[in-house]
Amino acid sequence: MKIFLKLAVLALSVPCLAQLYSGSNYLPITGDPATGVQVMDRISVDENSGQGQSTFTVTISLALSDMDGQFLRPNSSQMAFAPASEIGPSAIAYLDPPVPDFHRVRLVSYFWRIENPGVRLSAGLIKDYYPSQSSILIGFTRYYQGGWQYGWVHMERDVTRIEEMVPLGGLLPNFAFRPKGFAIHPIPGRPIRAGMEPELPSLSTELVTLEGGGGQGVQVSWPTGWPGMVLEYASELKQPTEWQPVAGVEGSQAVVKLPEDGQVFFRLRYAP
Repeated sequence: MKIFLKLAVLALSVPCLAQLYSGSNYLPITGDPATGVQVMDRISVDENSGQGQSTFTVTISLALSDMDGQFLRPNSSQMAFAPASEIGPSAIAYLDPPVPDFHRVRLVSYFWRIENPGVRLSAGLIKDYYPSQSSILIGFTRYYQGGWQYGWVHMERDVTRIEEMVPLGGLLPNFAFRPKGFAIHPIPGRPIRAGMEPELPSLSTELVTLEGGGGQGVQVSWPTGWPGMVLEYASELKQPTEWQPVAGVEGSQAVVKLPEDGQVFFRLRYAP
């Protein structure tokens, strides 16, 4: 006898990275293809050449393409969230003035300078918004399916001092923050903990004997307090899987008669 449990609430897109080049570049970290909403790592490079030297000004930001969404901060004095801290309705909106088409959070700005003759390379700091920090967690929210989803983006860099960017040997460490991971709670209104996967309801099962000589069944249940969840079943997981709603669900549990081969798959789907 086989009983398979599967939790599938909402599909999240796979990260997509692009090749860097001079100018403004967008590296999508996470997005929903149906809505075009993206949190992006934005690199802006401006060149200024003359008098035997070329200077490249680099600004690293996070950008949110949904103008109805916002970046979040834990309080009025901090921007990054502590690991495992809650990102939810109590977080404060980050009010960095938006630029056309997206909200942004500035991370660091610096310059490269190439001097001739002799090809001398140097770097200098313009503004570090997270001094001495090599790892940060930025929260954000977006409106989806009638509610607000909460998520985070994890950014890291190799060094925290601009002087460490031009070492002997020519191997350049990363002073700019780069994306290392992300997560967003698929169910609107539910908080998420910074740096952690979203907490989701799990299914549990128990074999039962059906009344009136109806044979064996399985009682499927999940924790209360998760409105909008729909219990579905399938007899096999071939693609495309034909999921069907389970009849007779009462609250957060249902009793299902087992098929003759004893194989059935269950999942929870969020359907507000």
